[in-house]
Amino acid sequence: MFDWSLESLQDQLASVADTTQIIFAHPHYQNQKRIIHCLVDDQETAYVSFFGDDLTVDDLNTQVEQHLNDYADMNIQTIILDDCDRAQKHIFNDFLLNYANNHKDIKLVVISRLVAYELFEDDAFRSRCQFVPVDPKLMLYDYAQRDASQTLVEVRSFGSGIVYVNGRQIEQWDGILPRQLFFYLADRGMTTRNDIFATFWPNLNTREATNVFHVTKRKITDIISESFTKFGGGFYRISPNIELSYDVIRFSEYIQSSVICEDAEEAINLLETAIALYRAAFLNAENTDEEDNKDHWVSKRREELHEMYGEALLMLAEYKIDTGDEKQALGYYLSALRILNHHEEIVAKVMKLYHDSGQTNDALALYDWIEHNLEKDYGIKPTTMLQEIADGIRPKPVTV
Repeated sequence: MFDWSLESLQDQLASVADTTQIIFAHPHYQNQKRIIHCLVDDQETAYVSFFGDDLTVDDLNTQVEQHLNDYADMNIQTIILDDCDRAQKHIFNDFLLNYANNHKDIKLVVISRLVAYELFEDDAFRSRCQFVPVDPKLMLYDYAQRDASQTLVEVRSFGSGIVYVNGRQIEQWDGILPRQLFFYLADRGMTTRNDIFATFWPNLNTREATNVFHVTKRKITDIISESFTKFGGGFYRISPNIELSYDVIRFSEYIQSSVICEDAEEAINLLETAIALYRAAFLNAENTDEEDNKDHWVSKRREELHEMYGEALLMLAEYKIDTGDEKQALGYYLSALRILNHHEEIVAKVMKLYHDSGQTNDALALYDWIEHNLEKDYGIKPTTMLQEIADGIRPKPVTV
């Protein structure tokens, strides 16, 4: 899976502006600890790992001083502050602001999932901050240095569904309906009132549906402190005041771009990035009651995106075969097969890879699996091609 290498992280850290005093490990970067490995060998860097729970400002200051005693003989220019979540966010904000102001000759690297966004309201403080790593392709933004003329709305729908407005997570939606309508509008990008009413209030007359819609839309505006949509030409579109960063859109665009890409290395990079964005099924926390409501838009979208994910894995496996990386190809084929259950061509390729690597039993077990599932689900046998592959792999009986 795509990830930032140590070398790439080191390059970004090396490019941090001299005027930057506070470097935040990006809270959405899954491997924050890698940033530590890029810095700990530097003779001018001290590492501070906080311990305990509900730490006070005094606790934080005391622990920093205790750790720094171990570096008394060194000329410390940078301090890594790890496990900062052991203090409540507002407590750590106070500590960080005071410590940074009292030690302006020291760079601070903050490892935390809770970022002090409130501090960025102070332009002077924000100018001293940067986030690492930054990669818009993976929805990793520098909240301190970005242009604030638009409201950045990050929508992460692969999984339970999380929304960030200028880096801050929305945790209160004032009911289920505003949340559901928000994700629908984000996913559609452009839609008509009739489509909205047919999806959410098919049993209400137009007047009743209009009233509920406008009340719900107003709640969304209050929640994100900005009008999310703009109406014009018969369509609701994302407002021009909104910079929408949506994982589903990026996922789809990367896959589509890989299909028409003529450079294999670039196509692989696009597919790996798309797969990295697909962390779980689309809005998997939504209770769509799929057994009784097959037409629910979330269910349809979830199935469509899940299949796209399977196809992306399959394409990536094919590229890995072309580049001679059969081990990775096997992993991608198996992942694709879990999604595209009865894809006999994938089964044939995996059986061949297993057989070529001496894993005959695994190849035959896979054949038995597809044979069982095809009989159970469709009442049919595997294709002649698969049967012949299995027959060619099976050990021949010993004749006496």
